[in-house]
Amino acid sequence: MEPRIARLEASVDHIERDIAELKLDVREFRSDMRDVRERQIRLEEKVAHLPGKGFIVTSLLISLAVITALLAFQGQIQKYAGFASVVATDTP
Repeated sequence: MEPRIARLEASVDHIERDIAELKLDVREFRSDMRDVRERQIRLEEKVAHLPGKGFIVTSLLISLAVITALLAFQGQIQKYAGFASVVATDTP
């Protein structure tokens, strides 16, 4: 019976060491998770200040409308500003 008890005691020693290692791993994991949470909070703050899809689409459409208007009314704008319209002519 004595050898069986010795094996049980050795097994318990291994179990105690494994549990101690697990406790250290859990502490490190908790520390890492705190760091991840802090980074997530900072990232959420940065993302909150970015423009939304609606703003970007609206800005793009307005820009395209202005460019189209400038191209469509180019001749009239040149006349109003006093620039002569340059017309290419074929002279031999």
